[in-house]
Amino acid sequence: MASRKRVPFFTDRGNGGRQVAALTKVELSMNLTSKKRHISTAQSYMTPIFKRVSSGLKILRIFFNGIGVAAIALGQAWQVSEIDWQVAASSYIFWSGLLLIIASAISLLFTERDDVTLIVALADAETDISDLKSRVDYIETREKFFRSSQSANRILSELLDQAILHSKDSEEFRTQIFDSAVECISQYRDELFGIGSEYCNISIYGLNQGTGLLDCISCFRSVPSDAIGPHRSWGIGEGHVGKAYQLKRELICGDALQPDIRPWISAPPEKVETDDEERYVSLAAVPLGLNFDEPFGVLIITSSIALRFGNSDDNRNGDNAAEVRRLRTAVVQDFATQISQMMAILGPNQAEPAEEREHE
Repeated sequence: MASRKRVPFFTDRGNGGRQVAALTKVELSMNLTSKKRHISTAQSYMTPIFKRVSSGLKILRIFFNGIGVAAIALGQAWQVSEIDWQVAASSYIFWSGLLLIIASAISLLFTERDDVTLIVALADAETDISDLKSRVDYIETREKFFRSSQSANRILSELLDQAILHSKDSEEFRTQIFDSAVECISQYRDELFGIGSEYCNISIYGLNQGTGLLDCISCFRSVPSDAIGPHRSWGIGEGHVGKAYQLKRELICGDALQPDIRPWISAPPEKVETDDEERYVSLAAVPLGLNFDEPFGVLIITSSIALRFGNSDDNRNGDNAAEVRRLRTAVVQDFATQISQMMAILGPNQAEPAEEREHE
């Protein structure tokens, strides 16, 4: 069976991707501005007219209601009059007054309905503006995301170039390359993954051919003291690190505490730590290798907050949030591609495990 090679997600998404994002943002901003201007113009033009019409109709309703009430009273009084022509006209006067009151009520019904329609239309327009604003904010978030991903990938590319030029250098140099790669990802964790002040773990694991375990080569922890070894090594299939290596594909989890997920990626009892459930809630674990069939390590990024990562079919919190999570997964795959090439050049098992260096 042919090997599945890695293809960087953002390979052809440099200036073109930024231009498309910027163009879409400009178009949406213009649409939003235009709609606001039209609504403002309509409000400034129509509001005085409706006020004048409403005031005029109110005066007419009062006038006709007064005439109607007077006509009804006059008609009833003339019905008992001793003058014949008053008696004969009393019915016409009575019904005329009643019709005036009914007509006034009907006009009130129609004019009030127009006012309600106007209010509903303006409310719908405001909703459209809010939706457009949300879309513009999303485009701005995407633009910031792409800029950050390009910057991070550029730094990793420079590290890869150094690895190529100095592949025969000392173990200390290899250690610096992997540590720099992890530090680079950690610097952009907020812009790319939304990981702020919560607990975060970014680690590179390499397969130890002697023990058959995945050893931590380098890592970043949001609590600096936690970066000091020793660190746990994982057997194939153990925890989310070993499971991703065993599956030979990325393991993306939005909430590792879900009952149907937790047993599947949990650590063996002898390797469980008391704060695991609090620290490792959402995660992305991607095998490292030039192809998926022969991995020689794993890159992991975890957060203590749910839904920093998520599967492509997870639509929680809306379509925009799902798209952001998909992009986060893609950029982790890109990082894994760069680090895989570094490991292929430097050797995945030549780097000294992090616990033996007293830091990750």
